[in-house]
Amino acid sequence: MPQIENVQVVPQTPTFSRVLNEIGSGFPLRQRLFKRIQEVTGRKLISYVAVLTPVPGADINPMDLSAFADLVKGVGPVEPLDLLINSLGGSADVTEKIVELCRGVGRPFRVIVPNFAKSAATLIGLGADEIVMSDISQLGPVDPQFVHFVRPGQPALMPAHSIIKSYEDLVRKINDQGRLLPADVPQLASIDLAYVDLARTAIARAESLAKSWLRKYMLFGRDEKADATVEILLGRTKYLSHGQVVNHQEAHDLLLLNVKYLPPGDDLWELIWELYVRSDMSCHQGQIAKLFENDTISIAMRVAVQPKP
Repeated sequence: MPQIENVQVVPQTPTFSRVLNEIGSGFPLRQRLFKRIQEVTGRKLISYVAVLTPVPGADINPMDLSAFADLVKGVGPVEPLDLLINSLGGSADVTEKIVELCRGVGRPFRVIVPNFAKSAATLIGLGADEIVMSDISQLGPVDPQFVHFVRPGQPALMPAHSIIKSYEDLVRKINDQGRLLPADVPQLASIDLAYVDLARTAIARAESLAKSWLRKYMLFGRDEKADATVEILLGRTKYLSHGQVVNHQEAHDLLLLNVKYLPPGDDLWELIWELYVRSDMSCHQGQIAKLFENDTISIAMRVAVQPKP
């Protein structure tokens, strides 16, 4: 087994290559990184790292809440808390409880984005007081996503706006034609109107949460800016693609969010990046959809296996 160096010294070897050589060292190494980061920040740290592929179980969903409750159990009621999050998003409703658990009865709450925090993960960031980002970090539009099966066993994340747009485009096309053509019948038959309504409800929910949290936390004292920020994040003015990148500068300058920028090479960022890389590699090596961790516990949720039709 390779010699494991002291994580308190930022090594010269590129992080990704070094972590590949240390596969199997696992949680004890990540524990040391948690403790080192906490020493630097003076804040408790919890981590939620999901794989960036649309596998069942990788989305933000109700199953996450029990794990989050365990992660914050040892954090004092007003003790500052950092959440390192890497996720492509999921349920807007679940984010409400996640933010509530992280904030407690009034503790300072900060979100750290090592790589991706998209959709509902961006929404969680809006419920924080500050977001820590670097050059690779990215947020995104907050319209919710649903796990959609393109075909049996092949899941994909589908933005709520896309579900609604597909339906409305088809209805508009039929109305423009003035009649229903045979080719339209299978398309209409494939549309689940309850699913379309669910998508509309999810967007309205995300909008409500985003405005409420921005006014209460991120944009406190600048409440009048909240509506414009949410309009942009819902993709109604600028971000027309769900996957569009919102980098640290745009998050600060355009969206007016409280962003703390850490440049590559910053000692704290190097520790954060190493913790993320180690967590992400552990997921991929162990067929894990997501990892929930703090400096004492590690909870792994395995990839949900879909039964064959």
